Amino acid sequence: MIAPVNFLQGDQNIVTYFGGALAGSSRTSPNREGAVSNEEGYLFFDGMINWNKVGWLADKFTAVNACVVAGRYTHMSFWQEPQLIDLKNPVLGMAQNYLVCPNNHGAPIMIGEIEKICDKFHSDGMVMHAARTCRGMTNSQFLIADSAKRHGRQSLFFEGDVADESFYKDELLNERLEAMIESLDAQRRAA
Repeated sequence: MIAPVNFLQGDQNIVTYFGGALAGSSRTSPNREGAVSNEEGYLFFDGMINWNKVGWLADKFTAVNACVVAGRYTHMSFWQEPQLIDLKNPVLGMAQNYLVCPNNHGAPIMIGEIEKICDKFHSDGMVMHAARTCRGMTNSQFLIADSAKRHGRQSLFFEGDVADESFYKDELLNERLEAMIESLDAQRRAA
């Protein structure tokens, strides 16, 4: 659902789109139906999304029954404090949102916010997309992974790019993702 946020801003189309999404989630929520059947892991996705690979990545996660429940790009980059925006004077609220955006702060603040989101969504692990052309999102990923480990979460890295799909190695991501889900399953059984 990140594409509409980026490409339908400011008109009725986005209201219509998210109205339909809300109605759909309202139907599945009472029945406790998940986004992925037989969910075996809840993951936090860190890094920029590659628009060419969104469906490809979704298929990867679904194939191992993993559900991406949150991410830095989706949950920490856009208007995280909507109550600050006064429609009669929107510039001040927009400025405040940009100032409180965790990506605009140092690693300790940003990592603290990531951990809060992971706790809120019961994330088991993190998938770190090290995008070659977005070092602003990837510079702190080793620190994020270290924090995840201290909080009992696993992490995996894979390289890619925001626009160039030739950086993706299908087999490498498959192996790492399958190993993570198997490890999470073993942890659950042991507990």
